[in-house]
Amino acid sequence: MKYVILFTLVLLFSANVISQDFYSGKITNTQDQAVAFAHVFFNSDQARGAITNELGEFKIYVAEHNKADSLVVSILGYETLFVSYQDLIVETESIVLSPSIVQLGEVVILSDTYLRFILK
Repeated sequence: MKYVILFTLVLLFSANVISQDFYSGKITNTQDQAVAFAHVFFNSDQARGAITNELGEFKIYVAEHNKADSLVVSILGYETLFVSYQDLIVETESIVLSPSIVQLGEVVILSDTYLRFILK
């Protein structure tokens, strides 16, 4: 009896693992170079995500409710990209990120000792 219960539990667990869907992809920039350590996650389920490796590759678990959602790809220095999961299934090429150039304003550093000198 013990073995029958154990066999049933193992069978249920293996059926659950087999039925899981994964999406594997690659993130590149406009020069066709891999983008390492980019964040890839679903828009409505941000707890489910992945980070690209040094080659720009990632693998993310896709639940049934995620199939109607969009995938978000984000990394500093590039524009955040929102791609529908259905569009990713049709296209087999890599996801291409465009560089984002943000110019910072002027930075002024004031010394505390200089302010004390002025106040005397």
